[in-house]
Amino acid sequence: MVPIKLEPPNEIAEPYPVPSQTYGWAAGDAAYAMGAYDLQQDQALVIEGTSPPCVFWNLCLWNPFLHTFDFSSERVTINGAEVAYEPDGSWRIVVSQTDPGHPNWVSTAGRSKGLIWLRWFLPDETPARPHCRVVEIGEAK
Repeated sequence: MVPIKLEPPNEIAEPYPVPSQTYGWAAGDAAYAMGAYDLQQDQALVIEGTSPPCVFWNLCLWNPFLHTFDFSSERVTINGAEVAYEPDGSWRIVVSQTDPGHPNWVSTAGRSKGLIWLRWFLPDETPARPHCRVVEIGEAK
């Protein structure tokens, strides 16, 4: 198996629209966006975005072999039903090794590098590209 490496780190690529034709692992009713993180122990990646109306959406952290981290002991994924939304309907998700006290914290499970995977099932439109920024843990609240 060849590991996947996305560059540059700490960014999310432009979301793919729901495909008119699917290949391999893609679902025919989903839009996707991928990215990667590369963080120091005292850093957090703040991901800000919006989601169009859809049946389900989520963000997952993966290793380079496209396996999720262990979700039985830490929150390494979050979905649209779990997210605490901003008053305008947008969302902010914080990815870091330690909990900064943000309700939408997703744990790196101790890994300084990993992949970020977003997907939206049956979205009304292609989602806008999420914005990312690296901050110190204390600034991620």
